[in-house]
Amino acid sequence: MLDQHELAWLLAACEELPDFGEEDRPFDYLEALFITVLDFHSRGEMVEKALDHYTATARAKLKLTGHQSLLKWLARYGDNQAELEKASLALWGNRHWTRLRLLKQLVAYFDEQGVVDATTLRHWAMKADFERDFKGRVKGLGYTVFHWLQLRCGVPTIKPDVWVLNFVQRVIGRRPTEREAVQAFVALAPYLKVPLARLDKIIWTTEREWIDEGDCPGMRIVFWRLMQQLMVSRLDACAPGWRAWATLTVDAPERLRYGIGGLEWRVRREIGGWMPGEGVKLWQDEPAEGFPLIVEINAGAEAAPFCLMDEHYAPVELFGLTPDRMDDYLHEVITIVGGWLLLAASTVQGKDS
Repeated sequence: MLDQHELAWLLAACEELPDFGEEDRPFDYLEALFITVLDFHSRGEMVEKALDHYTATARAKLKLTGHQSLLKWLARYGDNQAELEKASLALWGNRHWTRLRLLKQLVAYFDEQGVVDATTLRHWAMKADFERDFKGRVKGLGYTVFHWLQLRCGVPTIKPDVWVLNFVQRVIGRRPTEREAVQAFVALAPYLKVPLARLDKIIWTTEREWIDEGDCPGMRIVFWRLMQQLMVSRLDACAPGWRAWATLTVDAPERLRYGIGGLEWRVRREIGGWMPGEGVKLWQDEPAEGFPLIVEINAGAEAAPFCLMDEHYAPVELFGLTPDRMDDYLHEVITIVGGWLLLAASTVQGKDS
């Protein structure tokens, strides 16, 4: 079990995650069974393609209306690889015969338990205990799959897969067991801003799609804070009174971590050739591999936005970025932006003197 300090760190890390997640497919009893045997150690694209084949073709063609019709249809096929491949092709449009074998075992097990529809499945999930009710019942389906099924049925738990374990490890500094992860998130559930089912999706998305691509949202905050400090320092040296006629604003941390945000330098009155509201806007693109930045000069005027990191500049990878590399990158950016920014400042300073 995580200690109280580790739980506190985990809670804080969860609160810093963005509140988003893909919408669930409408709950369907048969699809819940299919997802249980398909969606582990598999690519999401494969699972979606299999479910789409079932929805668009197999459901009507095979006349699958519920538990009993699926049970009877599965009984037509033997347990050897060739037979199971035929069934998998008909049901999912693929040859994942081992998953089809799991499905046969799972449906037979639920039939013994009186689980025959969405209502009885949810009732079973709410009352089920892994050790007592699921362990060893379907060979190949273990602790993580059990909690994944419970989660989709509305039980407040977490799916302790590799993405969740990686997230917890980065937060507390050690790799938790699957049981520790589940216990921790269940304990924290009353304090979280989103239900565990949604948090599971958020963690999956951030770990798989961002961190795995070499990006680190937390480092974006560091970048923009240092960029603001560097620009203020340059402006103070070039035009000590610049705050009287211009503003420099940075977006909120949440937006900088997970959205399209950055900083803006704007003049408040016509000065040095700049009209009110014009200035320099520097912002990050949507979270993606690396850290592409975009610069816009005189927004709304003649100059069009352009990408700061063009073909001559590879996007920096903030994940694992060392302070010395951060400094080099910051100065590279300020050099590109500073041509316009400091020219305006020096022009005004010359007029004021």
